[in-house]
Amino acid sequence: ALDPVLMRDDRVSFAAGDAFAFEPPPNSDTWMISDIICYPERTTELLSKWCGKRLARVMIVTMKFQGNEPDFGELHRAMKLVKEYPGYKCRVKHFFNNKNEVTFMVWSDDR
Repeated sequence: ALDPVLMRDDRVSFAAGDAFAFEPPPNSDTWMISDIICYPERTTELLSKWCGKRLARVMIVTMKFQGNEPDFGELHRAMKLVKEYPGYKCRVKHFFNNKNEVTFMVWSDDR
């Protein structure tokens, strides 16, 4: 669940359930924020689905890695895939406290 302060905001909703099956209502000004524990390939699939169907204008998504090293191949594959969808841009950051994950910031100016 989300922080109680966020839950009181009328512009924020929390959807419990299968993150890979969820789709927002059509034509909504949706932001998707995801911190799912899954293999990197599943994160790439999620980004592909949401960009391909233009389900959100902004997406903030973590990609988690196993072991001590990131899967740079999957990371680059996901970045390239997002940029192949017209209008979407992508940045990836590794935040110091998130040792074994990166955060994708994906947005579209023309949704």
